Amino acid sequence: MESTGLATTQFWDDQNNKYDFKIADSTDPVIEFFEKELPWQQLKSSFEVGCFPGGYLAYFGTKGLEVNGVDLSDRIETELVPFYQLKQLKVGTFQHGDFFKMQSVNGFDVVCSFGFIEHFENWQAVVEKHIDLLSANGYLVITTPNFRGSFQNFFHRNFDLENYQRHYIPSMDPQLWKAFLEQKGMEVIKAGYFGKFDFWLEKTPSFIKHLIVAVLVRLKPLMAKFIPRGSESYSPYCGIIARKK
Repeated sequence: MESTGLATTQFWDDQNNKYDFKIADSTDPVIEFFEKELPWQQLKSSFEVGCFPGGYLAYFGTKGLEVNGVDLSDRIETELVPFYQLKQLKVGTFQHGDFFKMQSVNGFDVVCSFGFIEHFENWQAVVEKHIDLLSANGYLVITTPNFRGSFQNFFHRNFDLENYQRHYIPSMDPQLWKAFLEQKGMEVIKAGYFGKFDFWLEKTPSFIKHLIVAVLVRLKPLMAKFIPRGSESYSPYCGIIARKK
């Protein structure tokens, strides 16, 4: 059985069919989180866990790193890799299948995942397998949505419950990640919440809730001006960057 965590294989198939391919922009908050923390000139290879649809991994490719990855979507072989080749990125090895059962590979300068570990209750085992893929002195980059902060938790529980239930909320805690990685001998470079105030829904809620969300959407630009970035309660993302010693 494939290790899809709290989300089913059918869910991921349905999600993957929605995506087009693009290279993430440098103004994307996830890119901004790690851009200034990595020694780009020293990095040669990257590996993304759950690499579809591959926009962030493509960004690593634009910085000259070889791109590699694993994902359950069969579109990685038929569409994603050809997209990378079209963009003249250095393409390494891509595996279609279960991260926990994939062919053994290691020695990557960057191992990353974006919105992956929070779908597993045994998130520590997931992170440890990330670490196993790193080269000596390699960098680990992990980000997830923030459904744990007080506002984000309230919002997703009340307006986005089906999506909320596919996530293991206690895992969305960068301080827990920090403690775990330090226990594993990693040097933590940066950990916390990031991004200006934002929220999103997977599906349109019922009529009354839709009206409430519409009001919040109208207020979002104003709130984003006054709510500090990096708020545990309000920021849409959390992440960590660490180096293997």
